[in-house]
Amino acid sequence: MPLTHRLPHTLTDHRTVTTDLPLSVKFWGTRASYPFFLPTHQRLGGDTSCVQLSCGPSQVFIDAGTGLMHAEPSTGHDVVVLSHFHLDHVLGLPYFLGKKKQGALTLASATCSDEAELRFKINSVYGGAGFPVSLSLISPHMNWVAIEPSGLKIDGWHIQTSPLNHPGGGSGYRISHENAQASVVYLSDHEHGTEKDEALARFAHGAGLVIWDSSYDDRNFAPFKGWGHSTWQEGLRFYEHSQARALALTHHDPSRDDAAAAEIELQLTTPVTFLAHDRLVLPQVLNDLNP
Repeated sequence: MPLTHRLPHTLTDHRTVTTDLPLSVKFWGTRASYPFFLPTHQRLGGDTSCVQLSCGPSQVFIDAGTGLMHAEPSTGHDVVVLSHFHLDHVLGLPYFLGKKKQGALTLASATCSDEAELRFKINSVYGGAGFPVSLSLISPHMNWVAIEPSGLKIDGWHIQTSPLNHPGGGSGYRISHENAQASVVYLSDHEHGTEKDEALARFAHGAGLVIWDSSYDDRNFAPFKGWGHSTWQEGLRFYEHSQARALALTHHDPSRDDAAAAEIELQLTTPVTFLAHDRLVLPQVLNDLNP
């Protein structure tokens, strides 16, 4: 579903007409909580969160769920950015790191105060009783980077950050590349309904693509308040408020089967608002609105 035509009328006059290189997106995993593969759940897929951004030969991965296991490392510099450290967002790390044989590798997150805390959080998952092999043993030369509030510039990428409302903490990202005119805002594992919402709307203003946590439906959200997730309808409201160019709804709860996905898609009335699914490729993200 390339996002290059049939724009909402209100955005048409604001398109940026020049680009250097396209910023492309691939969704390797879009399922929430844990991998979930059943015959009734084929439409969206069952791998957990992982999104790849590419600009020319440069690539960055946002989150490292089981979707990352299917991605191929480059021979250059690969950057993996974690929104937080819950299992469904880090399960793919050991396999991907094991495949990385050439070039540099950086593991980064804003959901830590420094490199020592980043290592501590990762080592609480890998290297202990549940998974006895540490990531440092698998990838001894990996770079560990704590993203500061001012953001991170690495390998041509500019990574900005904003805190999310999620148990244990989480970070949203706005990622752009020096050779592209577009940016992608990743807001998975965020529960709406606090003062953070307005800050995030400013953070995402005019972005080429917002990726939103759509775990639930407004109709069944009440029992899940406090779990740190949102709804697909809230994603639509956020999209309108932030004036983003397009909206990808992701982090689908395991209860969202093919029938539920089809019902939602009937209510998405523009091609620039859609349910993301495993292996979906967007060849070119729309340029950001002019400032």
